[in-house]
Amino acid sequence: MPDLNLQPVEGGPTQPVYVMNDAKGAPGSDRGSVANTTSTTGNNTIVSSPGVGFRIVLWSFLIVNEAATSNTVTIRDQAARFRCMLGAAIGSNMGQVFPFGYRMNENTALTLALSAATAIGYSIIYSVEPV
Repeated sequence: MPDLNLQPVEGGPTQPVYVMNDAKGAPGSDRGSVANTTSTTGNNTIVSSPGVGFRIVLWSFLIVNEAATSNTVTIRDQAARFRCMLGAAIGSNMGQVFPFGYRMNENTALTLALSAATAIGYSIIYSVEPV
């Protein structure tokens, strides 16, 4: 069972969507969000792995350069999923919305890998579902 307090509810194209009843998702909502800044080179865990039998579903992300230095940012689980080069200007950004969700691998954390130790802001909307 994942470390999130999940309650099954009706929804999802092929599987139930789960409600997250903790700080990562308001009760009655099937999606949680995280927004923060990271500046450590390498992998930075954004959402912990949900546990065996569950996976993270990515609904949208926005990655913003908060420094005047270029940086390559990769969104990962076990493998690189999305990679973007943010220009050397504060406010350079990349965003993506997935209307049907982008399903990550089972029991893996969602991480941002940075090529340089500069401030990168992120806003991510996600849910957790059974595999």
